Amino acid sequence: MNKLYGLFLGLIIVALTGCYESSNVTVHKPGVYKGASDPLLSANAEERAGSLNQRFKLGQLDR
Repeated sequence: MNKLYGLFLGLIIVALTGCYESSNVTVHKPGVYKGASDPLLSANAEERAGSLNQRFKLGQLDR
């Protein structure tokens, strides 16, 4: 009976551990790029607009 009680208690602990959810929240500042380096950040405004338009067409117009 003692082994069965220990097994049941262990099973409950494992089940409750699986229900844990981390409460860490990442807050980003708007307008600040924090990703990997992007070659478009160093391009001038015209080159950047053309490249971003091309990226948009590749990723959005197929939907």
